[in-house]
Amino acid sequence: MKTTIKYLKRSAITLSFCLLLIPLNANARTGFWGVNAGCTGIDGESVLTSIVTNLPIEEITIEEQNSLALMREREKLARDVYQVLYQTWGHEIFENIATSEQNHMDAVKALLDKYSLPDPVDTNPAGVFSDPTIQNLYDSLMTKGNISSLEAFKAGAEIEELAISDLNDLLVQTDNIDIQTVYQNLRKGARNHLRAFISHIPAEDPYVPQYLPAEELQEILNANLETGMYDQDGEPAYGHDGLLTFEDTDGDGLCDSVDSVARYTREDLDNAYLQSKQLKKSLRLKTLRNLKQTHIKYKKIIQALNLKIKKVQN
Repeated sequence: MKTTIKYLKRSAITLSFCLLLIPLNANARTGFWGVNAGCTGIDGESVLTSIVTNLPIEEITIEEQNSLALMREREKLARDVYQVLYQTWGHEIFENIATSEQNHMDAVKALLDKYSLPDPVDTNPAGVFSDPTIQNLYDSLMTKGNISSLEAFKAGAEIEELAISDLNDLLVQTDNIDIQTVYQNLRKGARNHLRAFISHIPAEDPYVPQYLPAEELQEILNANLETGMYDQDGEPAYGHDGLLTFEDTDGDGLCDSVDSVARYTREDLDNAYLQSKQLKKSLRLKTLRNLKQTHIKYKKIIQALNLKIKKVQN
């Protein structure tokens, strides 16, 4: 079963992100983001939840189940720490990012619900965690963050750096499109949050990476703010070149769902796979023909040069 679904994944995501379908709700405002969406903006987290909820259910491994439990509590840790640090230091960066972390928690929860997995957060209040390792990390970060606002920013950077490191590993361990899609967006968010926290840390007392190679950290800091939503490969899922169909279901001006994802059947996926395979074969043949023409061209040039060399030698 896992093998069968695996070979369809590329086609499934292509359908989910690239085809236009007529919306079921005729009153909903729909269209292309960047073209004619009929929305003043995108509620990215709601759209992400809509997509992962409606993507095909796949066989899920124990490793994938454990990773979801881990990320559910890791995102809670981030939210809980930032909420306390906002109350302590009053800096809006903590409040804003805490809201983002809640959205990340919701996206992971959607996956737990989709696969009927237990929620490790359950009714745990702020600052309480099921995983002892995460509990110890929370206590340590709170101790650091309460020293000063500078140490609070560094604690925030540490949380985001750890999230990126974890997600780097977890993305290698999963091949489920819906889980990959959530993790790519969580990692993108963590990179943005890391940039935000480190921008508040003075150069004379720099943040020292603890989980990522210094080169990777610097590469993240040198990059621009990442916007929009990513697909399972970490590529933009929408934007001016995107073909994702959105809806504004509650009329608030923000597109908040993707109707098209739920409209695909297994037959659609089978057909998409065959079309994709034919397209790849066609592109490969075209590439080989181009290489052949290039080879012939340079073969003639080499032959001509050899003749000139012989003439000079004679």
